[in-house]
Amino acid sequence: MKKSMKFIISKGMMFEISHEYTFPIALVSFILTAGIVWFIVIFGMSKFLLLLLPAYFANIVAFWSSKIRLLKFLDIPIDLKLTWIDGNRILGDSKTLRGVLSGLVTSIIVAYILYYIVNGIISYSSLDEALFLGFLVGAGGMGGDLIRSFFKRRIGLRSGENWFPFDDLDFALGALLILGIYVNFPMSFAILTLIGTLTLRFLSNIFDFTFRLKKPN
Repeated sequence: MKKSMKFIISKGMMFEISHEYTFPIALVSFILTAGIVWFIVIFGMSKFLLLLLPAYFANIVAFWSSKIRLLKFLDIPIDLKLTWIDGNRILGDSKTLRGVLSGLVTSIIVAYILYYIVNGIISYSSLDEALFLGFLVGAGGMGGDLIRSFFKRRIGLRSGENWFPFDDLDFALGALLILGIYVNFPMSFAILTLIGTLTLRFLSNIFDFTFRLKKPN
């Protein structure tokens, strides 16, 4: 029996995507994501997208860092296994020092690479600024992920349960908020980025589900 993908909005409210619909939804998600990126580039907002790019890589590496055995000594829960006043863990075992640090380091490395590859588009004033902004958006993305996890625990959802749409937008929203302190980007860019991130995450969720990279809920 084929399992379906479950997306939880709140306790007692959810929707499912049956296995036979995953391919057409993945195709639509890909087209929408590509279209949004094209729109951002055509209307001269690619600079802001590139500034955010380190946060996307940070989010990916933070998740997969749990598979790297050399970093196991950093497998320390951020909340130190402490509980909140509701008796539940503050964040949970899935939020570790390993994930946060690997995400931050990745974000800085990507910013370093971007400085030498596409600085003509981004116009960093110096390598120091590039690394600083890489750290900022990485920290914003990691912070958004931790805040989402805090509220996810408060409504009684476990790690691995897909809390729609917050599981998909947390890091992007956090990175946008932090970047907005330093860079003046149009609101249209923020809206397009969040929509594009949501469609991209739909695509990645379907990929993970299809190839069993994550356990279905």
